[in-house]
Amino acid sequence: ICDEYDKYVTKSDGEFFSLSREAKCINIVSTQSYSSLKATLKEEAQVKINTADEIIIKMLKLADNLTEEDLSINSYDVKTNNYKATIYFEKQITEEELKLKEKQINDLIASIERRKKLLANENYVAKAPAELVEKERETLKSEEEELALLQK
Repeated sequence: ICDEYDKYVTKSDGEFFSLSREAKCINIVSTQSYSSLKATLKEEAQVKINTADEIIIKMLKLADNLTEEDLSINSYDVKTNNYKATIYFEKQITEEELKLKEKQINDLIASIERRKKLLANENYVAKAPAELVEKERETLKSEEEELALLQK
């Protein structure tokens, strides 16, 4: 993965990309513009521009496996620490998975309500150690974010 690729591009990069594709690795680069690539390379190499779909199809060698059918692609939003990601997959969601997700949502709602009541209690906030109160606030925020992701 390389951002601002125009600052790092060399005329021999094509050979590296070719070898990495053979090893089934994916290279992701971004640049400000075509002209910035051209300015960096000057006349040393030819710059070829493809649309995002074309480049992905070529990099993954998917040309023979393209389909027009609806694949029922699903996704899950995942949050861990400070990172959020969306994972896409092709799978039918079972009734059991729906029930599990519903249970997770209900458990989170109950926990969030308990924490809100606890933090709304002025006696608790005044008498409890500040670190414990802050930890409850952080947990509440985290649970609310997790609930929002599950409810999408």
